[in-house]
Amino acid sequence: MSLVADVSSYDTFEEELDVILHSGMTLQAVKGTSVRPLPFAHCKLDATVELTARGKPNGVAVYRGITRDEHNSNSAPIKVAVKVAERLSSLGELTREAKFYVDRLRGLVDYCVPVCYGVYQVQDPEGGQYGFGCLILEDCGDRVYSFVHYSDEDDKTLFRTRLVNVVFELHKSNVRHGDLQSKHILDKDGWPYLVDFSRATDHACPRASDPTSEIEFGKTLQPSLETFGCQEFYETCVDAKAWLPYTFKCDGTAFPAYSHLRAPRTVADFLMKMDTTGTTPREAIELAHRAICDYYKKHLPEKGEAYEDDLDKNLVFYCDQYEEDYARRLAEDVDAEY
Repeated sequence: MSLVADVSSYDTFEEELDVILHSGMTLQAVKGTSVRPLPFAHCKLDATVELTARGKPNGVAVYRGITRDEHNSNSAPIKVAVKVAERLSSLGELTREAKFYVDRLRGLVDYCVPVCYGVYQVQDPEGGQYGFGCLILEDCGDRVYSFVHYSDEDDKTLFRTRLVNVVFELHKSNVRHGDLQSKHILDKDGWPYLVDFSRATDHACPRASDPTSEIEFGKTLQPSLETFGCQEFYETCVDAKAWLPYTFKCDGTAFPAYSHLRAPRTVADFLMKMDTTGTTPREAIELAHRAICDYYKKHLPEKGEAYEDDLDKNLVFYCDQYEEDYARRLAEDVDAEY
């Protein structure tokens, strides 16, 4: 398959057209780099929207454009993103990335990652300002710049739910993205797509067999990283706000919600240990219960209401119990010293 390409952008500073690939160049498809080839024997590529400027350290500039049948002006165009190699070494990196799509991501095309149409290499590179070839991918929309970029709460929840599932599917395929920032997530009609697999690696994810339905968005306590096991998937859930806040505050100190919401006595013990103002055991345990109640009321209102009802009935009892237990432990510590 041959490709005729016009890839350029207007340089407003120099007030001239900055051409990186032009129609006088002959580009040939690199074997083994396409998940799905472009559907034309003779393709014309026009890309004039610069997404990433030239001169980056990786030697790759990114453009948005269309491909169409060069010999049929009535053919339906295909929207594409074009990664142009400014150096020969950069073309090698793009080729490796394309083969990763072919070898490892083929099963995720159409719902997790864009279609890879392959790498096209300039046959007689001119050097200088011109490129050495390009990687052509399906255009899957704009970067999101935030994992929760929708303003509407329902749309926001839906997008982040889909995002967590996309990363989950990636890890089920034994692939770690390696650079999962928001700039590498695209929004295609409300569906997240992952791009830029230049740092992707093999990955045996410890969460790969877990159903993502266990993560009930906004209602599940955030576990520790050590408990969860997979850093990239964990960080995705955190950035997508899949879990409730990791900590709650009591008397100015932050406590992990996952381990301390069910342990008011542990919180009270810490307050007693760190106290320098004469807090009593009764005050410490009440502070702990009130802080836990406030967390639940803010993030799980029904549970918070039930917790508050229980405190109205039983707080005095809880205070009596803790006060007696604290005094007993204090006496045991004194006896142990003698």
